[in-house]
Amino acid sequence: MPKASARRELSTHTRTRKFISTLIVATLLFVVTGALAAQESTTPAKPTYLTPSQRLQSAKTVYVKNAGGSSIPFDVINGAFEGWGRFLPADSAQKADLLVEVTSPEDSKTSTSQQTTIDVNGLPQQSVNTSHEIGDNRVRMVVRDAKSHIVLWSSSVPAKSALKKRSWNDNLVEAAENLMRQFHDRIEPPAAK
Repeated sequence: MPKASARRELSTHTRTRKFISTLIVATLLFVVTGALAAQESTTPAKPTYLTPSQRLQSAKTVYVKNAGGSSIPFDVINGAFEGWGRFLPADSAQKADLLVEVTSPEDSKTSTSQQTTIDVNGLPQQSVNTSHEIGDNRVRMVVRDAKSHIVLWSSSVPAKSALKKRSWNDNLVEAAENLMRQFHDRIEPPAAK
């Protein structure tokens, strides 16, 4: 009989060892699976790629910056953004979703000179000469993603030349309005007629 009880003890001992081995493997699997899950949750997800159109559509705030030239187109475009209601104005470029840069020609440079000469009869003759400096007269608007500085939209419109200051200013306003209309139609296309 001693052999039978030894067999039972050996059988019980084997079962206990198998049970402990199974328990250790299950515990290790649980710990490893938990560690992997924790590691996956701490790894940031890759950001999804947004097209320029999607970035423009998802933007909520805008910062308009005068990148050079006359303040007239800047004032027109800035006022148009404020009046549109589609975007909220941001206090700084760092707080904005979009950065709008407006570049325009300097204010019209017209110079007038008077000259007095003596004619053949010895009488003074006055002549007036007016000149207008001609240069790059395009009003440009560049819309960038404020975080990545990627250009999302840009366009330029020439301002018509003018000799009179008032006409020149009106032409700058017209060019800025045209640019803003182009951008507005890109964001909110007009209804088909």
